[in-house]
Amino acid sequence: MKQAISFVFKGEYLIYSPTGLNDALIEIYESKEYQQLCEDGNGECEMFGFCKPLIEHFEQVLNK
Repeated sequence: MKQAISFVFKGEYLIYSPTGLNDALIEIYESKEYQQLCEDGNGECEMFGFCKPLIEHFEQVLNK
């Protein structure tokens, strides 16, 4: 995420990493406002469980 922020990502994100597990989920939002809409049930966040799809997502954003 640090690298994505330095290149392209200007939104918000949450990382869920259960204690004792090597797995993690990350939710990304285009803005703080959109994050609030999603938390209120009025939007859908993008969620990733693997690095490769997350990186591919950011590559698509960069190439727009």
